[in-house]
Amino acid sequence: MKIYALGTHSDWVYNGGAWGRPGQQRIADLTYAAGIRRLYWRTHNGGQAKYPSKVCRVSDGAVYRDPNFQGLGTLPKSYFAYAQYLDYREWDQVADMGEIGTKVGLEVCHWYTVFEDDHGGHLASDFLLAHPKYRCTLKNGEQVPGCLDFWYPEVRAYKLAIFSELLEKPASRVLLDFLRRNGRPSADAAGNFRYGFNPEILGGFRAEAGLDARKIEPGSADWEAWLDYNARPLTEFLREAKRLAAARSVPLDLLTWAVDTRRWQAMDIAGMAREGLFENLLTGTQSYAYSAANAREQVTQMREVLGDTAVSVLPGLFAYSQIPPLAVDDFAGAAEALHCPAFVLHEANHVIECPISDRLRAWSYGKPHAVREVTATLAGEPTKVYGGFIKAHDVENTPCDQLTEFFVSYTPQELIVTVICHENNPSALLPVPGLGTDNYNANALKARAFWNPYESVHVFLDVHHSHEDYHHFILDPAGEKQAERRMDEDWAGAWDGTAEIASDRWTTTFSLPWKTWGITPESGRIIGFQIVRVQNAPREVSAWFCATARRLNPLDFGHLKFL
Repeated sequence: MKIYALGTHSDWVYNGGAWGRPGQQRIADLTYAAGIRRLYWRTHNGGQAKYPSKVCRVSDGAVYRDPNFQGLGTLPKSYFAYAQYLDYREWDQVADMGEIGTKVGLEVCHWYTVFEDDHGGHLASDFLLAHPKYRCTLKNGEQVPGCLDFWYPEVRAYKLAIFSELLEKPASRVLLDFLRRNGRPSADAAGNFRYGFNPEILGGFRAEAGLDARKIEPGSADWEAWLDYNARPLTEFLREAKRLAAARSVPLDLLTWAVDTRRWQAMDIAGMAREGLFENLLTGTQSYAYSAANAREQVTQMREVLGDTAVSVLPGLFAYSQIPPLAVDDFAGAAEALHCPAFVLHEANHVIECPISDRLRAWSYGKPHAVREVTATLAGEPTKVYGGFIKAHDVENTPCDQLTEFFVSYTPQELIVTVICHENNPSALLPVPGLGTDNYNANALKARAFWNPYESVHVFLDVHHSHEDYHHFILDPAGEKQAERRMDEDWAGAWDGTAEIASDRWTTTFSLPWKTWGITPESGRIIGFQIVRVQNAPREVSAWFCATARRLNPLDFGHLKFL
C-alpha cells in the first residue's frame, strides 16, 4: 500500500518546520521517513502564490500585519502572529521543494487549488478583485466570494497562465484541486449545482437552448441540459491543461469531493476520464472523517461516477490534527481491500502533529498493525519463533544487519518472553558499556536511564490493551535489568530476567508474573506487544513492529494473543 500526501509549506512551518532551505530539508526528511513517497506540494493559498509568481499576486504576509485584521474563526492568534513573517516574494520555496524532495527520494508534485481565488476572505487574487463580474453567482444574484466561474474565457486564460508558469518548475506531475472553493460549496442542501447564474451565462444558455435557467427545476431534462452547459467550460479547460502538460510529459491528477460531480459541481469527471485527461482521482469527503466506512464510501461513490474508465481512485483522510494511529489502520485497510494503489494524507504535517509516522511506515512496508500478531502458548507446548525486525531509523526498509528472533509462552503464574539476538562478535558484548559513574544526568537525575545506547533488549507490554499505558522491561548481556511504567520511571513491580552468551548469539529470557498486573492469562486474550533491540556494533536500533523513536506510543504496538 503506497502513501501519498498533500503538503502546505506555511502549515509545516507553523507546526514544526523552519523558514528557508533548512526547513525544506527537514520537511522532506520527515515526510520520507514516515513512509510517504509522493508529495503534492501546495503552490497557492487562496488566490495568492506561495512563490515569486509573475502571473498572480504573491502571498507576502501583509494582511496579517494589518492592525484591522481580526483573524479567522477558531485559529489561534499565534498562527497569525507567525504568518505575518511569511513572505514568498523573495524565495521560490516551490522550486526548492522540488529539488530537495527529489534528492531525498520523494516524488514531488505541484498541488494547485485551481477553483479557489481567496481563502477565508483575506487572500484574494488581484484578478478576482479586478473582475467582480467573473465571480460565481447564485440564482438570487448573490456573488460567491473567492470563486471565479470557468465559463468565462478570460478566467480560463488566467488559470492556464498560472498552470503554464507551474510547468516551468520541477515536478513529476500536477494535481488540480477542484475541491476547494473558499469554503462555499457549489451545491445546495439537496446536492444540486447552484452556481452559473451570471447574466452572461444565463444569456448564453438562453441563446443556445431557448431556456431560462432560473425557471428550471432540478432533476428535469432541461436541468440536465443546464448542467451540461456549465460542465463544458471545465472540460475545455482541462483539455488545454492536458495539452500543455503533455508537451512536457507531465501527467495530471484531479482532486474532488467524493460526490456525484456532475450534479454537485457541474463537472463531467467521467467524460474527462474517458478522454484520458487525467490519471488519478484523489478524493475527500464533506466531513473530516477517517474510518474504514469513509474510505469505502469515497471509493464506491467515485467508481460509480467514473464507470469503466482506467482512472485510479485514491481516497483521502481529512482529519487534520485528529488522526489516531488505529484509524489509519482502518482507513488504509479498507482502501487496500478495495484494491486502491494508494491512500492520501491531507495534510503531510500530520506526521509531526498527530504523530502517526510509525503507522504510516508500517503500511508503506506492508506490515500493518492488523497482521502483526504473535501468539503465546502454554509452557511445554510447541512454540513459534518470530522474526521480521525493522530498523527503527531506516527509511528504505533494508534488512537488519543481525537477525533477532523471539518466542512467547506462559504458565498460570507468569509470561515468558525469550529473545534470541544473533551476534557476529559475542566476545565484545562484555563488559557492557555504561553511561559512566560520573554522569550526573544519568545517575542523579536518571536522564535516559531507560535508553542505554548499548547492547540491550526491551520488551513493552500494554497488558490491559488500553492503547494508553505500557510496562517496559530491559535486559543487557550481563543480565542487568531495569523496568519502568509509561510516565513513571520509579515503577518497581516484581519480575525477573536472565541473559546467556553463546558462540553466535546472546539470549534473554523475561519472566513476568501475572500478579504484577492482577490478571490471569485466559485463552483468547490480546495485549499490546513490542520488542526493541539496541546494538552497539553495528550501531542499530531495530523493532519487531515499526518504530521511529525509542519513547514509544502504545497505539503503535503489535498484538500478543494467548492460545
